[in-house]
Formats: sequence, structure tokens, C-alpha cells
Amino acid sequence: MLRIKEIDDFPGYYISENGDVFSKKGQWPNIMRKLKPGISRFGYCRITLHKDKKQFHKSVHRLVAEAFIPNPENKIDVNHKNGIKTDNRIENLEWATRSENIKHSYTILGTKPNKPWINRFGKQHNRSKSIQQIKNGKTIAQFGSLLEAERETGIDHSSISMCCHGKRHTAGKYEWQYKEDQ
Repeated sequence: MLRIKEIDDFPGYYISENGDVFSKKGQWPNIMRKLKPGISRFGYCRITLHKDKKQFHKSVHRLVAEAFIPNPENKIDVNHKNGIKTDNRIENLEWATRSENIKHSYTILGTKPNKPWINRFGKQHNRSKSIQQIKNGKTIAQFGSLLEAERETGIDHSSISMCCHGKRHTAGKYEWQYKEDQ
């Protein structure tokens, strides 16, 4: 049997354990009408509830969790176990910390970072440019990035960058240029 509970702080609105939202408000207060949720820009089902002539936008998965899933540890996130943001059945939801929710996303669901260059440095970074150190018109060293050149030579990377952009002639008594500029 499908359980339905009235939503806390919103008299006349009900939530079922499979994520359906119902209303007994309006013209026919004795008839329970199923409401159609919208989808947020993040892909979650959202519903608009009214109280004291004000609108409140609520996430359906959170309403289900608050109504049917105990939260003795006072965790703040509601995790979709199967990763489907519109599957708001009680068996697909669980309370989680923010950390647990993120770890679940990567370890269980196999989510890949949307910025694969994060935590990549030097020549491994997507915007990194190779640098050449020049003395008397000849390349004497090459570096994978500005910061790598600074670490190796002790010359400030911002000074090297200004040389590479043509705003300075030398930095640390050397000429510098991006490798692609040859």
C-alpha cells in the first residue's frame, strides 16, 4: 500500500513515498489532485507550494526524505542512490553528508570531473604554454610553463610573462618567449 503524508508546514499538500505531490487546495478541497513538478536547471524535480499567499519552490526528493526517511545524524543532503535525479522513490533516496554525496557520485556512479585539467600543473595543464629562455639570440633552456621557469631559474614568473607578451625586453638578464611564437 502506498503511503501518503501531509507535507510539514504546508497544510493541504501531500507527498507519497514514490515522489508524487498532491493538493487538496483550490476549488475542490475534498478531491486530492496530483500536481505536476517542474525540472530545475540542475535536473531535479521541483514543485511550487502556496502558503499565506506566498509561493515556495521545493525539491521533491527532499520532501520525500523529510516525510519518510529518518535522519538521526542530521545529515544535510539527500542522495539519489542510482544517480537519476528525477527518481524520487523512497528506496532510491538516502540522507548523506555533502562529502558522502560527492564520493558516491565519483566512486559508485563513476562521475568524471567536468574540468579534467584541475590538479594538473605545468605542461600537463590545458592552458600551459612552453617557455624558451634566450641568451644572445640562442635558446638555452625550455620550460613547460611560467611557474616551472620561475622554480628552475628563480626569476619571477610575472616578469617572464611580460617578456613573452612583449611588454618587457628582458627578465633576469634573459629574453623570454613562448615556444609557439618562433
